[in-house]
Amino acid sequence: MKAGRSGPPRRTARGGLFWQMLAAYFFITLAVLLAVGAGTSALFGRYIKDSRAAELAGVGREIAGLVQEAGRSDPIRVTRMLETAEGLLQARVWIVDAQGRVIGASSDYAHWQDLRVPAEDLRRLQRGEVVRGRWSRYFGVPTFSIAVPEFYGDRFFGAVYLHSPLGPVEALGHNLRLFFLYSSLAAVLLSALLSYVLSRRVAEPLRRMSLAAQELARGRYRQSFPVQSPGEIGELAASLAFLAGELGRLERVRRELVDNVSHELRGPLARVQGYIAAIEDGVGGSEERGRHWEIIKEETQRLSQLVSSLLDFSQLETGRLHLNLEPAQLRHVLERVTDKFGPQAQRQGIHLELQLPALLPLALADLERIEQVLHNLCDNALRFTPPGGTVRISAEARREQVRVEVRDSGPGIPPEDLPGIWERFYKADKARTPAEGPVRSGTGLGLAIVRQLVELHGGRVGVESRPGEGAAFWFTIPTAELLDSEGEFRIS
Repeated sequence: MKAGRSGPPRRTARGGLFWQMLAAYFFITLAVLLAVGAGTSALFGRYIKDSRAAELAGVGREIAGLVQEAGRSDPIRVTRMLETAEGLLQARVWIVDAQGRVIGASSDYAHWQDLRVPAEDLRRLQRGEVVRGRWSRYFGVPTFSIAVPEFYGDRFFGAVYLHSPLGPVEALGHNLRLFFLYSSLAAVLLSALLSYVLSRRVAEPLRRMSLAAQELARGRYRQSFPVQSPGEIGELAASLAFLAGELGRLERVRRELVDNVSHELRGPLARVQGYIAAIEDGVGGSEERGRHWEIIKEETQRLSQLVSSLLDFSQLETGRLHLNLEPAQLRHVLERVTDKFGPQAQRQGIHLELQLPALLPLALADLERIEQVLHNLCDNALRFTPPGGTVRISAEARREQVRVEVRDSGPGIPPEDLPGIWERFYKADKARTPAEGPVRSGTGLGLAIVRQLVELHGGRVGVESRPGEGAAFWFTIPTAELLDSEGEFRIS
């Protein structure tokens, strides 16, 4: 069974991310409100009880002082005092003696007469502690009670008990809970509205970008990203737009590569096939067949050079080409390249010369790749120089660099073509017509390879040209003086 290429992901239901974000915002807000509400309710409830206890304890101390001033021998005055305190505090008041018996009450004294408080409460009161507790079983309603000890000097005389019904406190807590409930409902509605707006604001741009990305996956690179969101979403949209442009550019490069390679292969192969067929058919004499073999050899070399250029370009583009940098004398490479192209220049009627200073510093270079750079530049110069013209190769030291120049006397390059000549597959043949003869137009890879190889060395490339005045291609590479103390190459 054949394995087919999987297509782009299917489109999800419209608004799927929007509903997920909306639900997340809503439930997070609801959880926070519930947690804050429960904590706030508990905190306020405890605060109200503590405040009531502090109030009762303060009043209890005042009552204990007044009872001491009135004296226990005047029960009528004490009873009136307790009744007044009950009316003001809405709390029943007991007077307890040192044995824990109730000896006075603000109301229903006969009912509470001789009632004893728990022994544990009495021991704590004797130690001077304020006792808090519940006496609901005595009053039939939830009641909060507090007892304040009564001392005369160091002698324990008894205590004052205050019993406050919890109804008002619980009513206040109930009102607080209702207020929180209504506030929470309003906050939930407001958060739902805000969650809807925020979710739409975040999810809608992402949805549009997702649809555009799916179109990119289908090979439709002319996608627009009308997203004006600030922050990371805007940056994502800009990145996708840049990606679409790069994918479109790479697709154009791929098509240009196929077209150029097909065109470059078709011509030599057709000529090789034609001359082989002529040789097989016995066309012409031995001298003509020899010339046919020479042409076949030249076309085969051209095909080999094209394949090598494509391999080099692929390695440079993918970063798989590594240089073997070492201190080297460029003079030998320049002389070797000049000798290599001498016969070709002579056949074309071109004067090829080499100009070098007496002293040329060592360069930090991969000689094999620098020779490839010079080969491409010289081949380009000879291709566009007419018979009788001149190609001059020169080098000079400039600060911490060596500058190499290949100058021709060809037709020059129009200014509008100068920015693009270093791009892959770019050809300015419409302006720089190759010289008449066996040399034909190149593949458009030579100068692109030159630029990348020089930049890998840490150098720069450039061209100076005016129409009708020839062109001067130059490059620089660092000298060996840029080696640091450990012998490592440093590029400033």
